[in-house]
Amino acid sequence: MVNTVNSSSTCSPVAPTPLPPPFERILTAQCAASKAARQRQGRGEVSEASRRESAVSVIGRTVQVLDVLAEAPFPVTLTEIANTTELPLTTVHRLCSELLAEGFIERAGAAGLRIGPTLWKFGRRYERAEKFRTAAARYLQDLHAVTRGTVELTQLVGGRLVVVDRLVGSESPRAEWTGRVERLSLVSSAAGISVLAESTPAIVEECGAVLDERARLDLHGALREARETGAAMMPDGEGRLLLAACIRGREGIKGAVSLVARDAQTARSHIPSVLVTARRIAASLESS
Repeated sequence: MVNTVNSSSTCSPVAPTPLPPPFERILTAQCAASKAARQRQGRGEVSEASRRESAVSVIGRTVQVLDVLAEAPFPVTLTEIANTTELPLTTVHRLCSELLAEGFIERAGAAGLRIGPTLWKFGRRYERAEKFRTAAARYLQDLHAVTRGTVELTQLVGGRLVVVDRLVGSESPRAEWTGRVERLSLVSSAAGISVLAESTPAIVEECGAVLDERARLDLHGALREARETGAAMMPDGEGRLLLAACIRGREGIKGAVSLVARDAQTARSHIPSVLVTARRIAASLESS
């Protein structure tokens, strides 16, 4: 059913909500710029600024805006960003609105903008990974030299294992680590099993809840063996074995160090070396 409105009925007019002065100026400038752009387009004219804007990708323009905010020692306005980047004010306004919505930047004062909590979170995460990788680098190289196998460093981040470094051995099919994000499962990787073996029963049960009964039995068997030997072992799908030991400091589990071995005998012979490497990395993290 369609509702109809009697044209003779009267309604009290609703006064528009006034915009804060900075945003009123922005809206006015945006409307003026849009009108001017339409006029230029109608005359077949394209400004140098428009050509420059079209040549730069959206990501590139976003990076330009973030660079200005990151380098500024104090909050900056939309106009200041536009002047520094030489981007149209309307473009800066649109990009900043999207960045504000995602928390990449935040408001500071009446019209100022600065780097927001989302970017700070990413920065802290990178800093922790870099600190972890730096503390482990020497000991990864030592393990690689002794075993001549592929060694891998994983960090526990938000309940997930993330690969942060890898040194490839001559007999391994695995690729050199390129910095691309690689995540490992806690229940189906040697590194994950080594971490779960050091975790609380509640965490183990939570991770095992998604598995069927047979897989849960396999998981508990792997955990039992890891607790007995100090290291976890698991096939890598290429006829080799992955051997891993948990890296644990005073503040809890940090990650794991893994080694690719040719067979079970080789893997067992390298357990002491992998355990020593894990302990040395943990000690290095504590002292750094």
